[in-house]
This record gives sequence, structure tokens and C-alpha cells, in this order.
Amino acid sequence: MLGRIPGLAVPHIDVLVNYASGNIPDMPVFAPRGGTNHITSTALAQAVAGALERGESGKPYLVGDENLSWKEYLEAWFTAAGNPQELAVTDDEHPLFPNIILFAGAGATVSYQPPADEVALLGYQRGGIAGMIKDIVASANA
Repeated sequence: MLGRIPGLAVPHIDVLVNYASGNIPDMPVFAPRGGTNHITSTALAQAVAGALERGESGKPYLVGDENLSWKEYLEAWFTAAGNPQELAVTDDEHPLFPNIILFAGAGATVSYQPPADEVALLGYQRGGIAGMIKDIVASANA
């Protein structure tokens, strides 16, 4: 899940912005193999509100937005930071995404396509990852 609260510093995100901006020259620039489904905090909040308002009591809803490789995800950060890069994909452990935090394991890809009828029922917007990244980078550089 990706989002921000104005005025709240998140050290990992601050480092990611600096990395993508080219401000950490000693950190290797690459992407780990694999990827996952990403969702913005805004979309998740919309889905929760939709479930409370229109959902079936007791029914679980699995929500998701964009299936992105780590390459696509990191390249979006570099682009938003004004430092576009074509990242190599390696099996090396990434300093910002160490294997221990990759819940499905190193090199794994976790993809999910939510059913269109459930997205409509819950009323959440999809396709917001790049916009959220741009917003986070802009706020970090403000």
C-alpha cells in the first residue's frame, strides 16, 4: 500500500525519493526480480467505505490495483524524481527491498486482478500508483 500523510516523514520513503533522485551515489541502481500488486491508501480507503456502505455483511473482499514488477515500480520513482532510468533486473538483494521484507520470497511475483463487479460495488479507483508516486516525490522536494 502506498500513500502519504502531509507533514509525516516516513524514513523509508525519504530514502527511496533520494535514491530515485540520484542523491545516494553509492547505492547500486537496479531492480530485484519479481513484483507485486500495489494499491494506494486512497483506493483502499474508498474500498473500505464502499464495503461498509454497500458490501455484503460478513463477506471478505480482496482489493488491489496495479500488478507491477519491481522494475516498473522503481522506474516510476526514478521518472517522478526527474531522473528516468532503465533499470537492470538482478537476483541480488536490493538495499531498499531486502529479501526478508518480500513476503512471497525473493524473485517472486504476486499478482491479483480484482473482479470488475467487486471494484464497481466497492467504488474504488484504480490506476493511481504513478500519480501517488509523483505526489510523494513532489511533497518530498517541496
